[in-house]
Amino acid sequence: FDDPALSAEGMPPMPHVAMDQAFFPMECGTRNVFKIKMSLGKYYNLTYTWGWRVHPPRVQVSENARKRIGGKTLPELETDVFGPSPRSSEEAKLAAIAMIGDLSPAKRMWNAFREAAEAPVDRIVELMDETDLAFEDWFDRTKLPAGVAVDPDTDITLLYVNNTIYGEMSNGRRIHRWHEWSKRPGVFKVALVNGDHFLHSYMNVDFGGSRGWENQFHSAVDVLGAGCWFTFGRVHWWVNAGGPGNAINVPAAGESGEPGRHKVEITLNYEPSRRLRLYQFDPQHHDVAVFSIH
Repeated sequence: FDDPALSAEGMPPMPHVAMDQAFFPMECGTRNVFKIKMSLGKYYNLTYTWGWRVHPPRVQVSENARKRIGGKTLPELETDVFGPSPRSSEEAKLAAIAMIGDLSPAKRMWNAFREAAEAPVDRIVELMDETDLAFEDWFDRTKLPAGVAVDPDTDITLLYVNNTIYGEMSNGRRIHRWHEWSKRPGVFKVALVNGDHFLHSYMNVDFGGSRGWENQFHSAVDVLGAGCWFTFGRVHWWVNAGGPGNAINVPAAGESGEPGRHKVEITLNYEPSRRLRLYQFDPQHHDVAVFSIH
């Protein structure tokens, strides 16, 4: 972020730069340790760790815990939903799990196994078939799980469930590529579906990638070399939609399980990056709730 002292009164720190601190190919079956020198804590926004080729399932975000949304810190937003200690007792655990919607593949498996513990044999067979289907849905976040359909009037449909995001593009591409946007302007339409029993939000960020400078990494001598292949370098990042001062909220699912819905349309007035085009996430519960488009 910019220096908080330089931000306008009443405003959170404004976006500044993003930097690839480590971008490195790792051999299969190896353990790699990266030591990264950080800037001063007052500038810190988040650390975004991700896998390049199949992005959504291979991502983890570590946030600045002092960040506030609606007057509450990010840990406070989590404890408001799941309680201060969801593993402290069976009652606390069940209360936390109850906040997760039944559209979640993991919740479907959990429900089926619990029912199977006291079910007759014929019903157990049906329940195990259901767990197999739910496991297949859970295994792949690049398509929507059972019970949620793609909105054909949008470019992508995102499902918030189990504190993460599943998504499917209307163009049929499973590897979340959006080549329909090749020059400015572009219009991006998103259908947001919230299957959980708590509020989720939407944020869309441009990380640049073709507008950076100080590209500190260079190509490897060969494919198996130790050098990095390419990088975003250091880039200005900015918010396309959403954020603490302009929240785009997706209402919680109702008591009957009917998911909350919201649609977003964004006019993109810049040329698309050839790498990461759009970074979409839930700013209130970021963690693994990310679905990026290349």
